[in-house]
Amino acid sequence: MLLSDWFTIYIKHKDILERKLESIEQDGDHLKISYSDRKVTGYVLDNLTLPKIKGQTLIATLHTRENVKTLLDQWKKFSGHKDLTIVFANPKLNEKWIVRPASHSIVTNDIAQGIWAMAEHVPYFTS
Repeated sequence: MLLSDWFTIYIKHKDILERKLESIEQDGDHLKISYSDRKVTGYVLDNLTLPKIKGQTLIATLHTRENVKTLLDQWKKFSGHKDLTIVFANPKLNEKWIVRPASHSIVTNDIAQGIWAMAEHVPYFTS
């Protein structure tokens, strides 16, 4: 399954109980995710980078060691966005783990150890 397809299913699944999702539309390099009470920008990135963040943002990226390393190497940039959530996914196995860098910066001083601990609980994606 492609990461983009997995991400769309994930967004819909997260909304099963609330039923606030109104639409998911492709808009250039990102998704416009509309809920009855908010708008979210979604990015599907095989290789993690920090897109231009404006408002609530959700990134889906492949769960690879390289992407985890990118997150840690650029932690200050990622954690500077309070409304950013990153989903590291292995779409082949339908497994994921989620990090909100701004929140995790508040919770612990040893970011690298905590991030690697979470990452190791989900099998890495391999092509």
